[in-house]
Amino acid sequence: MFLRLFLFLTALTFCSALPIRLARRTIYTSSILRRSEPARFERGVFVVQFRSTIDDTIMRRLQSILGYTPTEYVPTNALVLFINSTDTGERLNTALGTRIKHFEKLLRDDRRADIAQSINEMRARPPVGGELRASRVGAKQKATQELVPQTVRLRVRSFYGSSREHDEDVDRAKTYVAMLSNSMANLEHRPTPRVDDEAHHITVEDIDIEEAELAADSIIDNLDDVYWTEIEWPYELLNSWAVPVVHRASAGERTGPGVTQSTDWQPLMNLTGAGQIIGLSDTGIEYNCFFSDGKGPAGGQYPSVLGLDSVPTDTGHPKIRAYSSGVGGDLRDYGSTAGHGTHVAGIIAGRATPGTSSAKYNGVAPNARLAFIDLLQSGPNAKYLSVPDIGVMLQWFLDAGARIKSASWGSSNGGRYTIDDHDIDEFVWRHRTMLVVTAAGNVGKVGSIATPAMNKNGLTVGASMNGYDAYNLAVKPTTNYATTSPRWLASFSSLGSSSLSFDKPDVVAPGGQYVWSADNDAPLNGNCADET
Repeated sequence: MFLRLFLFLTALTFCSALPIRLARRTIYTSSILRRSEPARFERGVFVVQFRSTIDDTIMRRLQSILGYTPTEYVPTNALVLFINSTDTGERLNTALGTRIKHFEKLLRDDRRADIAQSINEMRARPPVGGELRASRVGAKQKATQELVPQTVRLRVRSFYGSSREHDEDVDRAKTYVAMLSNSMANLEHRPTPRVDDEAHHITVEDIDIEEAELAADSIIDNLDDVYWTEIEWPYELLNSWAVPVVHRASAGERTGPGVTQSTDWQPLMNLTGAGQIIGLSDTGIEYNCFFSDGKGPAGGQYPSVLGLDSVPTDTGHPKIRAYSSGVGGDLRDYGSTAGHGTHVAGIIAGRATPGTSSAKYNGVAPNARLAFIDLLQSGPNAKYLSVPDIGVMLQWFLDAGARIKSASWGSSNGGRYTIDDHDIDEFVWRHRTMLVVTAAGNVGKVGSIATPAMNKNGLTVGASMNGYDAYNLAVKPTTNYATTSPRWLASFSSLGSSSLSFDKPDVVAPGGQYVWSADNDAPLNGNCADET
């Protein structure tokens, strides 16, 4: 009886402790499991758990002692901190020791993703026929038909930029590039480090895939301010079939076989998107009737800009507030792999001339305007998406007046929480008026949410109804309509996992109906086929 009671109390103590959940392990911090705690702080990266919620008083004291503002929160009630010296650690312990429950220096495996597993999964992925495989600008990812790239890109997160932000005499970018290069001197094939001016956005490009794990370990072993490294997964387009039936579907409107959307339908509660600017990043927008109110050239030229350093002046264009080439786009939606952006833009905010047959394909928010970043590189044979840094991209949209950002692309990487997910969470935490909407993915398995849809502060959208069955039904309506009802989750829609501490996807919306949106093959004079 005594043994049973002891085991019960031990289990209760274990379960009631507030764990620290790292990417690859969980640290349980009950009093009976503190043997791994070091005797004192020293130089290095630590996870520090506090006894209660991390309030403003704690943050002010940390900023004063460390010289930078900590932002890397870890559940539960913990922060990842860089301690630059034993003296700093002693000051931290003196000032906040009574409020610290547990602290532990991060191990090598705590500071990197499972690189070997990522590479093995890349090798095992089947080619995606007919879809665009996307990568970030500069990464030497191969085309859709090639299964595994010969080189990969590492993404690195370090405290170097934050901890040296007050050193005006230091060229942080140049210094850290040299430090990264020196740390990987043991590699047979020398990769290319890239660091922005503030040393906040750090990547290592052209890493031979066979040396990727060695590169990550070499960086971590030689640079003690690095707290995370991961392989960058290639991005792909995720939206294939969609329709604005989220407004209403009374009496079977636009939901049954043979039903045609009326050209004068009215959105539920008159929610038309009027006065809203919606941010969108995709392959581009072709200038047809859906984005000129059917006025063609008379609708005016939309304001555009090269790059993301500035936002163009608002010219009052009826549909496009601002259009950026991003880091490689051609300000069009042209080529064999294009069309996706025009389609998604039409779903969101397309608006044709009222009374025309094209108006039945208007978007869910036809009176909204778009701020757009072009991700498709120029040329008819372009094969890559050039995705800018997530934080830079979101800031551009915010400056353009957008408070909703939509992304119908992602990477099916097994439900991992990546740097891009982290960057969305951090940006939304700092800018509470921004909503980032991401596609859940098209894998259809448990634990398959795509990145960056694993973010916690945004909205991840799955799909209801099977788009492939819906397409077959539209072409040859012999299937029982009930099998394609929007009440069912689409078989291709990616799923979350019960092992997560949060639910994904957050919502589902029709993703498989056979009603169409804008097409990049429409006439480029601003008109549609029925208006020429």
